[in-house]
Amino acid sequence: MARSAGGDPTTVNCQYHSRGMRASLWRDYDFLRLWGGQSASALGDRISSLAIPTAAILLLHADALHIGLLYVCFYLPYPLLALPAGVLVDRVPRRPVLVSCDLARFVAVISIPAAAATGHLSLLQLYGVGLIQGALTTVFSVAYRAYLPSLVGPESVVEGNSRLQSSESAAQTAGPGVGGVLIQLLGAANTVLVDSISFLVSAATLRWIRRPEPPPERPTARSAFRSELREGLDVLWHHPVLRWTAACVATSNCGQMVARTVFLLFAYQALRLPPVLVGLLLLLQGLAGVGGAAVAARFERRLGVGFTLGASIFGEGLGWALLPLGLFMPAAIAAVPAMLLVGFCGPIWEVTNVSLRQALVPARLQGRIHASHLAIAFGTIPIGALLGGWLAGLLQHSLGSGRGLALTLALGGLLGMSSAAWIAGTPVRRLRRAAPVPA
Repeated sequence: MARSAGGDPTTVNCQYHSRGMRASLWRDYDFLRLWGGQSASALGDRISSLAIPTAAILLLHADALHIGLLYVCFYLPYPLLALPAGVLVDRVPRRPVLVSCDLARFVAVISIPAAAATGHLSLLQLYGVGLIQGALTTVFSVAYRAYLPSLVGPESVVEGNSRLQSSESAAQTAGPGVGGVLIQLLGAANTVLVDSISFLVSAATLRWIRRPEPPPERPTARSAFRSELREGLDVLWHHPVLRWTAACVATSNCGQMVARTVFLLFAYQALRLPPVLVGLLLLLQGLAGVGGAAVAARFERRLGVGFTLGASIFGEGLGWALLPLGLFMPAAIAAVPAMLLVGFCGPIWEVTNVSLRQALVPARLQGRIHASHLAIAFGTIPIGALLGGWLAGLLQHSLGSGRGLALTLALGGLLGMSSAAWIAGTPVRRLRRAAPVPA
């Protein structure tokens, strides 16, 4: 079991705030290259996250179950591939893995506008691209989280994660608005081209990094693969903190995916918003996310890790639960505050949770622990997507289209709110700081 320096994980002192990180990262050109490439990729992802489901809804007339299946295709590789990906990235240099994933994702995603141009775009192709992109993104996510501490040093991971999450939130701010305009001008399928180009930018900036990566520890026998696969899960499961945060985010992801599956249908069909206004609504969510990412480290220092985790995950679910009020009052009055709450709380959870995990886990286990966490946390997303699609269809049949979608959103938000019980009812609530575990 991985233990903290002082033996009690709820009372140890934080060592990763020990020096002036802002100056070092601003002058760290290798980190700036990583940051710039991932910022471009995040912008492209946010544009396509609106464009691909919009193409399914407006061009291919997809219903809630179809959208649920689309999300299943993207997220199913996480629980299936995360664990072996974790062993892989702990055995090989991580940067070449990141570059390869970016190039392969470019090939997969660019097939969408190519098919649309020839009139052959179909739901089956969207499902196929979703599976391929989900598999590559799974490997990329595991390698990415494991690579960052070796690039910036363990004392700067909180600041590094905060900056990267700020870019993610900034992309969430600009991406949907830009995406909405592009969809209006170019069509949903052609807008996906921006995401494909962003993968090339990310691959180029990763290749540009000059700092050598520490050599990975290589196993002495092939039979070690199975034991390494189990080791990450065993450490996560028996850790007095990490198992509860994994359970928390798994519950939250299931509830939020119920809500996300029907969100665009609710916006287009129940609220009758055009793509530009849907993009604006998501832009406001991202704008709040920039603020959340910027204050995440400050919240964690002042309020403690446990309280920050519990409050942020509860607030994110609450935002989704409030969104259906837009059906009964002007959308701006209900939907705007709800999406601002979702946007603000999400990055606070992400920065705090990832930084905690990076601090508590020795370097040799970083890939496997992140992979084990992904497998548990993302394993519930396909369940939530299918549940959201099935539940929306059932409730639309009995309550009508708008009310059925609204109730599905509310139920997803309530399930997301309930995930805070994994923090409030466990020792995680008393956690103030976390110290790195020696390798």
